Amino acid sequence: MAGNTTQQSNAVAVGYAAGSSNQGPNAVAIGDYAGNNEQNLSAIAIGNFAGSVSQNSNAVAIGDNAGASSQGGTSVAVGYSAGKEKQGIGSVAIGPNSGFNTQGTNSIAIGYSFGQSNQNNNSIAIGSNAGNSLQGPNSIALGSSAGADSLGDNSIVIGNSAGNTNTSGFSNYTIINSTGSVINPSASSSLKIAPIRTAPVASDYSLLFYKGNEVFVSGVNTSTQNKTFVIDHPKDTKKYLVHACLEGPEKGIYYRGKGQIINDIYVEIELPDYVNLIGRNFTIQITKIYSSSSLFEQPLETTEIVDGKFKVYGYNCSFYWTVFGERNHIETEPNKEDYELRGDGPYTYISKK
Repeated sequence: MAGNTTQQSNAVAVGYAAGSSNQGPNAVAIGDYAGNNEQNLSAIAIGNFAGSVSQNSNAVAIGDNAGASSQGGTSVAVGYSAGKEKQGIGSVAIGPNSGFNTQGTNSIAIGYSFGQSNQNNNSIAIGSNAGNSLQGPNSIALGSSAGADSLGDNSIVIGNSAGNTNTSGFSNYTIINSTGSVINPSASSSLKIAPIRTAPVASDYSLLFYKGNEVFVSGVNTSTQNKTFVIDHPKDTKKYLVHACLEGPEKGIYYRGKGQIINDIYVEIELPDYVNLIGRNFTIQITKIYSSSSLFEQPLETTEIVDGKFKVYGYNCSFYWTVFGERNHIETEPNKEDYELRGDGPYTYISKK
């Protein structure tokens, strides 16, 4: 019964009922019931029941039951029951049961996946049981059991059991997991990395670390809420150097420099030519540099800043100058009922409800 009905030119059918009905030109069917019905142009089916029903043009199915039913054009299924049912156009399934049922267009599944189903378009799953069920479109699952159940749309999970289950419909999240335990998303558009660095108590916090299914940022001390960063001590290799951020009720900018009056009248200080475009409400501080000849002279005075320039008046001398400005206005005492608090630790911000 091989090539029994309407076998077209250059087609090959080897095995009981292989290429039995409507085998297309240049198609190859090897194995019992391989390419049995409607095997199309240049398709290849090798293995019992491989590409058995409606194997489309240029598809490849290798392995028992690979691409067995409705294998899409130009798709590849290699392994027992790989891409078994409704494998989408241009998709790849390699490994037993990979892309088992309804693998989406241009998706990739590599690795043993028991009963894998409904891998959506343009998604990638690599690893045993990765993206096993309901993998969302444009998502990526790398690692054993990564994204095994209901991986959200446009999400990325990497590592054993990363994003193993998602029952809340989250999407656009990223999880990188090397703990060996299940790490799941807690919100859409979120990031979890585990572990970065474990910290048993707040005093040990440094750099990035992972604790209690959350990611924290460097230098957070929950008792004082300092925003710090840590660098190697420049002189003592046994020590760290810990610096903290300045705080204030504005987004500030500053410029500083050194000036000199040589005409016993004034000197003009010129700031960057873009300063008026990014700042406002400028203030100026002047510190005269000591000189025995100017010890009892009058103090220096300045003008306002106009067009990014200001003048310093006085007798001949050298001085340091600092200019502070407001970068952007912030509301310093907002009502809680009008805003939502976002972020972690001291690295928080608010957004309108």
